[in-house]
Amino acid sequence: MQAGGADAGKDSDRAEKLAFEDVSNAKIALAEGESAISVITQDFDGDPQDEQIIAIRKAAEPDGPIYLAYADFDDTVGGYKRVWDAATGTTRTRTFSVFVKDLIGDRSLCVVASGMNGAGEQTMTVFRKQIDRSGFDKIADLRTDGSISVSEKDRSQAYHMGMASGASYKISIYGRDFESANILDQIETVYDFDPATNRYERVGVARIPGAQIEQRRVRQLLDGTPDKFERFLDGLWAFSSASGELSTRQYVLFDPGRREVIFYSDDTQEVFTWENSNATRYGLYLTTKNISVTTLRRLIDIELESADSIRLKAFEDIRLKIGVVGRWDGTYRKVSSNKAPEQAEAKRPARIKAEYEGSDGLLRFQADGRYDFGNENGVYAFFMLEGREYLELRKGKSDAGSASRAVYSVERSSNSIALTKVRLGAHGAEDLHERQLSFKAVPSK
Repeated sequence: MQAGGADAGKDSDRAEKLAFEDVSNAKIALAEGESAISVITQDFDGDPQDEQIIAIRKAAEPDGPIYLAYADFDDTVGGYKRVWDAATGTTRTRTFSVFVKDLIGDRSLCVVASGMNGAGEQTMTVFRKQIDRSGFDKIADLRTDGSISVSEKDRSQAYHMGMASGASYKISIYGRDFESANILDQIETVYDFDPATNRYERVGVARIPGAQIEQRRVRQLLDGTPDKFERFLDGLWAFSSASGELSTRQYVLFDPGRREVIFYSDDTQEVFTWENSNATRYGLYLTTKNISVTTLRRLIDIELESADSIRLKAFEDIRLKIGVVGRWDGTYRKVSSNKAPEQAEAKRPARIKAEYEGSDGLLRFQADGRYDFGNENGVYAFFMLEGREYLELRKGKSDAGSASRAVYSVERSSNSIALTKVRLGAHGAEDLHERQLSFKAVPSK
């Protein structure tokens, strides 16, 4: 019975894997030089077979747009055919995201493609499925030097029950107010769907004043390259309420040196590899990947709000968060720190070559960033925060996506080291009140 149960479990896992591959792989042969970067498998027309939207990059157009292709099942040939394709406004592959949503409210599915183009602009291209036809109409093609968002309205119970239509969702784009001397002032332009033209048309414009901060500093941070803004982000940022109070439960740590972004909430943390930065008019657009679930990307739009605060919008690659504010969205302020001068911190390198022994076993640090502690091994890094030294240990290989991590405050002398386990928070390090680990240095041979 046990063996049968194990076989059944393996069969179930195999079936799940095959089902995932079936919906995530393109069902059509692509042309020479084309590669699929994203696939959506969904029923668009109510027939027994699902259709596919395939995002395509063409090798012959490395700086050209990302295309969308529509694959429909053809009963006459007993297989899928490519029946429609069109270009989007996005050219930078790593920033690209696509999802399907009823934006209009009439249950006609819209394909929404967003990302950045070569000019550093945010783009959004929306295609609406044609009724009783195999193509799509382009109903919005927007771009801005700021950001783009979709505002969801509450729809009636009758809509959710399939008995009535719902209100359309408006699209807002935010861009530079060129009539203002303040670089951070923005113009919000609102678009809504117009049935008469079958397109999103402009319905309103509003000015949004930005913070009055020293403009020379703003120009330095927003100079069109990501480096300076990355250095500005370096460190711990706490969620700030509307009243300006810093949260002790939600914060984000940006670590450009180690190329990581860590999200903390209550007792949990989510670690993302910092893959790519794209400069925008008001900040950075980050592409990150979860170290544990490597297929999960988080796209982060960061805008400078003031000299010590940022606005952050984060959404998963699998579906753009619209309507309800995302879990991590909001204003963040940099946690005040009294760091020692950079020259002093440089005397504490992130990696060392040393061996220590204690009652808990032998602790060995290697110069390549690996450590061994009894039967445990992985990667490590020493770092400074608010003038204190800390050590992070991560079990397993550096590229394995292991989520087993621990942070310790460090007290060390020339011949000893003591580690106290802590949890980093918006107000610094919180002692977890676990037993301190003490070690003596092993003389080098």
